[in-house]
Amino acid sequence: VRIMKPGKDLNVLPNARIPLDVRAQDDYGLGAGTLAAVLNRGTAEEQQVRLPLIAAPATKDLKAFSAPLVWDLAPFKLEPGRQLRYLAEVADLDTVSGPNLGRSQEYGITIVSREDFEAELQRRIEEMVSDLQRSREQARQLRNVTEVLAASPPDAARESRAMALGLEQGRLGESLQQVRDALGALQESVAMSGAEDPRRDAMLEGAAGTLQGLVERRLPSISETLKAGGRGDAAAWPRALADQQEVVQEIERVSQGLSGAASFGDLLKRLERLIEDNDRLIRKAGGGR
Repeated sequence: VRIMKPGKDLNVLPNARIPLDVRAQDDYGLGAGTLAAVLNRGTAEEQQVRLPLIAAPATKDLKAFSAPLVWDLAPFKLEPGRQLRYLAEVADLDTVSGPNLGRSQEYGITIVSREDFEAELQRRIEEMVSDLQRSREQARQLRNVTEVLAASPPDAARESRAMALGLEQGRLGESLQQVRDALGALQESVAMSGAEDPRRDAMLEGAAGTLQGLVERRLPSISETLKAGGRGDAAAWPRALADQQEVVQEIERVSQGLSGAASFGDLLKRLERLIEDNDRLIRKAGGGR
């Protein structure tokens, strides 16, 4: 029994809707299955919750099962700071020595405030911006090396160096893919917590699309162009240099876009503090809104 998605501990807002993908398989056949959760474990407010995954009775024909579902946390009315732990349990149909109960790995969910959630998003975006700045410098260095290589004599050494330079483009792509993956995880966090904002979401979506284009198309194309230059195609070098310069510029644009998204998150935090301060003053004065 495995919980494939989200497959990690989460920090979410109280009204989060968690997408789950639970999978189970057994040679004897699968019986009843549930998602078992404990809210506020070890406290006076501990509560156990079970959500059905596979209805019983099941038949021996069911050897494998996948249950994508969305878990709505809003009905629990959990306050920031509260936690829940959960796992999936599925019984098999072993009639000889069973039935046996399979359990997935246990995961945790912590409820956070909107302010803390936005602060975490901003921290993650700033990390991605820092990674992109390093990738931009890496792309610049590759272009500088290409410029020197283009001016060198066309011989076996240049061909070998061009091949190595093509591999370096691949390593740059791996670095950018890591940022793209982190960006995808951040977008999932925003979506499941219901913290969408059209302006920020557009920035994140644009950044994700640009990075995907660089990784899947632009950088592999540059690698092939460099190899062609190393084999003696004189026209390949200007193309490679121009494309590499565009890569530097596109990475910089993504970095600036994400910086804007982080700044927008900081603005939301400041607005939330202002609203809280205003509410506090109203309560202190005994007035109404």
